[in-house]
Amino acid sequence: MSSDADGPASVSSQSAEAAKPHRPPPGSRMKTILSRSVLSGLVTAGVVSCGLGPDSTGPSSRRLSRCIETADITFCMAEGDSVNAAYMQAFHEWAVPYLGITMPQRLRYYKYLDNAHMRELTGQPWDSWADVLGYAVHSVERQQGHEAVHVYSFAIGWPTDFFAEGIAVALNLNPYTGAEVPFIGAPVHALCRGWLADGSLYPLQDIVANDGFGGRRWERTYAQAGSFTQFLIAEFGLDRLKSLFGAVDDFDSTDAILAAFEAVYGIPLGEAEARWHALLRGS
Repeated sequence: MSSDADGPASVSSQSAEAAKPHRPPPGSRMKTILSRSVLSGLVTAGVVSCGLGPDSTGPSSRRLSRCIETADITFCMAEGDSVNAAYMQAFHEWAVPYLGITMPQRLRYYKYLDNAHMRELTGQPWDSWADVLGYAVHSVERQQGHEAVHVYSFAIGWPTDFFAEGIAVALNLNPYTGAEVPFIGAPVHALCRGWLADGSLYPLQDIVANDGFGGRRWERTYAQAGSFTQFLIAEFGLDRLKSLFGAVDDFDSTDAILAAFEAVYGIPLGEAEARWHALLRGS
């Protein structure tokens, strides 16, 4: 993913390069806290303890030894690197009350120089990912609302990837303007409207379970999940979606998800999907 701009009214989209089907998805949410051998403490006078990786043997320029803090977030990065701390604090101040959650500890934001640096210190292949039990975002980007939403939404449930990625895409908004952060260059409704028109939109029942979601083109599954989640929030409200997060488990079957959806929303998924398609055609 591309680096984001500093300006309060702008946040860059994922680049067109990210749409290539063989590139890994933009992020992953992980339930397991990284081991202490990876999250090793490094105390520097005047700042918080924040080091990662093999800091006893690696070059100092590669350690996440520089840390700064806002009211709710601790940022750790390599010397000479930077983050958009004001943007992330503003995003936090919007998202946490909006979701109606309480964070039991500070959000930690680990910023890496590039994907190779990320792999070197964490072993993970992503450009950005969320360690939800560690209340941490790991990213090569200076600001990353999508992964922060994974950490926040874990407080309301751990559903299948379709719904977890859906809320992360849908709520990735510029906190200064409220505008949607474009996904692979465009709003997700616009992307899905084009795929609906050419007949390439995936049927939702094929991708709401993890095996279907993970077995198809990520840029389409993520965009569809985000667009459908935007529709659900606008049409039925956030509280209904939060109820769904409590009713669907990560590895539920398609049949279990369809039953839970109908119990929460009072209509079958197929009917909600038809109403979503009507919105797309009219938008």
